Amino acid sequence: MANEMNQRDIVLDIGTFAFIRDRTGGAIKIGTGPNTITPSQSDEPVRFNASSGRFEPCNLDQAVQLNVIAREGSYIVLENPAADQKQPRPEMKGVKADVALNIGSKIVIPGPWDYPLWPRQSAQVIDGHQLKSNQYLLCRVYNEQLAKENWAKAVVRRVATLQTEETDPEKLKALQEAATKKAEEDAADAASKLVVGQLFIVKGTEVSFYIPPSGIEVLKEGSSYVRDALTLERMEYCILVDENGRKRYERGPQVVFPTPTEKFFKSKDGEVKQHAIELNPLQAIHAKALVDFKDENGKEWKAGEEIWITGQDTKIFFPREELAFVKYDGKTKHFAVAVPEGEGRYVLDRMSGKIETIQGPTMLLPDARTHVVVRRVLSAQQCNLWYPGNTEVLAYNVGLEAAAAAAPTTRAGAISEGDIERNVKGAMRSMAMNKSLVSHYGSTVLGSAGETSRVSGDQKSMGDEFERQSGYTQPRTLTLNTKLQGAVGIDIWTGYAVQIVSKTGERQVVKGPTTRLLDYDETLEVLTFSTGKPKNTDAVKRDVYLRVENNKVSDVVQVETSDHVLVDVKLSYKINFTGDGTKWFSVENYVKFFCDHARSMLKGAVRKITVEEFYQNATDIIRDILLGTKSGDGKRAGLFFPENGMQMDDFEVLGVSIVDESIRKLLADAQILVVRTNVELAIAKRNLEVTEQKEELIRNEASAKAETQKAKDGIAVEQTKSALQVTLTKLAATLTELGEQQKNAEEQEALKDLAVNAGLARDRKADEQRLDIEGQEQAKRIELLNAEKDALVAKLTAFKDGYGEILSALADREVMVKLSETMNLLKLVDSSAKADELIQNIVGLKNLKGLIQNGANGTVSVQAAQGLGAQPKA
Repeated sequence: MANEMNQRDIVLDIGTFAFIRDRTGGAIKIGTGPNTITPSQSDEPVRFNASSGRFEPCNLDQAVQLNVIAREGSYIVLENPAADQKQPRPEMKGVKADVALNIGSKIVIPGPWDYPLWPRQSAQVIDGHQLKSNQYLLCRVYNEQLAKENWAKAVVRRVATLQTEETDPEKLKALQEAATKKAEEDAADAASKLVVGQLFIVKGTEVSFYIPPSGIEVLKEGSSYVRDALTLERMEYCILVDENGRKRYERGPQVVFPTPTEKFFKSKDGEVKQHAIELNPLQAIHAKALVDFKDENGKEWKAGEEIWITGQDTKIFFPREELAFVKYDGKTKHFAVAVPEGEGRYVLDRMSGKIETIQGPTMLLPDARTHVVVRRVLSAQQCNLWYPGNTEVLAYNVGLEAAAAAAPTTRAGAISEGDIERNVKGAMRSMAMNKSLVSHYGSTVLGSAGETSRVSGDQKSMGDEFERQSGYTQPRTLTLNTKLQGAVGIDIWTGYAVQIVSKTGERQVVKGPTTRLLDYDETLEVLTFSTGKPKNTDAVKRDVYLRVENNKVSDVVQVETSDHVLVDVKLSYKINFTGDGTKWFSVENYVKFFCDHARSMLKGAVRKITVEEFYQNATDIIRDILLGTKSGDGKRAGLFFPENGMQMDDFEVLGVSIVDESIRKLLADAQILVVRTNVELAIAKRNLEVTEQKEELIRNEASAKAETQKAKDGIAVEQTKSALQVTLTKLAATLTELGEQQKNAEEQEALKDLAVNAGLARDRKADEQRLDIEGQEQAKRIELLNAEKDALVAKLTAFKDGYGEILSALADREVMVKLSETMNLLKLVDSSAKADELIQNIVGLKNLKGLIQNGANGTVSVQAAQGLGAQPKA
């Protein structure tokens, strides 16, 4: 270390400082930057350890320390401040630090702050505490004098929590300023009362930023100064416990701030806030008043008084400090139990001890203060009699009996649901140890005790409570499979009856089909039935069910005939119970009672009859003896017993047997002879009947054949008639077809004639039209010829002098041509002789035919030539 000190100086930058200790005198010197310190041989660099309060040697680099800096918005907790409140100055070079310090004191210095520390001083820089509305600080007064003096120096940014409906900005601002001023005044008043060690809360709803003054420190919770308040929603609540043991219940919606001495109460699972208990009309809570108080409805309760709170009146329940829950086997909420139709539950009045049977259908929610649901334990004998062959019922009641024996209860003979809940495991272990019981009844015994009313998912609650170990809390999940948990029910089948007897002596006969729920003090009358044949008391059976309709009782009766022959008669009686039902159970063993009476009647009557007569007509004889002879309407009176209303209307003889073997053989041989004779007669009768039937069959066959032939002939005649009718029908159809064809042909010819006539008419009209046109044209030509003729005559007249020469000049041939053309045209129009006359008229010649002939020969007569105006040829 000395070598290192000699080798280099300590260079202090701005904002740094270092401690140097003189090894010879122990004095501590301080140097501050910016500066350079040259240590001497006796100097050594040291650092102050605030936790141990000692200066520890270090190397040169470790000796250089930064000034303690607090930014704006933070503060410094300075321990051992200087008496003059001054810190080392910059550029101090190895100054001996002999300043007076207030050892053991500490002050709070708000930032900004940037100073080195004197030896033995320590400083902690803490950020100013910013609070949300659901946060708070826990503060403690460590120096009341400093706190009072510096209270105004605290850095506080207050939040004015003003509750008003004012909307005017100016008025609202004035109200807020007034509220802030009042809060400051209240704080100042509180400051005047500060004492050392006092704790107080700085709430985020009132202060958004806080730096404590000197004399007050903010306590940490874990690694943070800021603590979270508890935000409760609408359906939530919490409990705060003070140091004096008082509890404060707060419900939402709100932000809950504890007082300095309060802590949030946590439930067993570590939860601080809980949900309010929701109740419906089928749920309830049992509570007890700890002090006198008045509830929300204005009702007053005294300390120690128990309260039954149901969902009918209180839908949502918040615990309060005046109440404590009364829990049953760890369960808070009580649930109604479904009692289906035809079932019931036993409810015990805890005050009077009376047990009432509640029958369904209903939802049963008994008041736990006064009533409790219990179960009835049946003995093994009752299980076998009331539920014959039902091992499940037997096993269930064995489990109940074991649980009842282990339950520390004052209700002797009645086991509650809570008893079963607590003792089910012990009962199961006990039954498991009894191997003979398990092997006899099977595993059902172990399972039956587990049919309890345990609560699944009980709602968590927090608060004062009383734990009671003998009670009843029905499960929240309602189970309708309650055939063994409810009241004892008896199913009475069709044709059966039972007699119910109460401990008060009341009796009631119930006839099936029905289901009857037994009250807690009711049992069933037990009857005894003789079994075996003949009926006696050697073998009896016990039962509670009496068959009152179509009851079958069988017996063997040994009778003696007048000739001292013993005969065994096996009978099956049909017995009904009629009349007043209260008498049906008057005779304990009605089977023996009936059989004894019937046996006596048979023995006395058969003693007067021979064995042969009795053996042959046993059924009729016994029917007359027991049922009486037929009356005028053919009915028998039957056998009636007024003692218990028993009526025997019919019976069946199952067998008649002679006891003596030799007599039975003689009767059998005689019977065989009778049977043989009867068989022979039957065979002869059968043969005669066969012959008669054969002949009858032959006659029937011949008659049937004749009828068949007659039927065939009739069928042939009918077929011939049918064929003739078919032929006639075909001919008529052919004639009809020919007539139709002829008619069609005539119609076709008529159509052709019409077509031809129509064609001829069209042609005639065409010819007429053509002739008319040609006539018109011919007339025009004739008119033209006449005109030409007239012109020619005129010309000829004009040239009379040269007429002969002109005629000579005319060629005869041309004249003939002209005449020939004219004749052809006239003949085309009219082929008659009138054409010649026309031509003659035209040319003025009367003998045109000769002229034409002559012309053809080259000669013309003088007369013709004169007529034509031509010169005849030589």
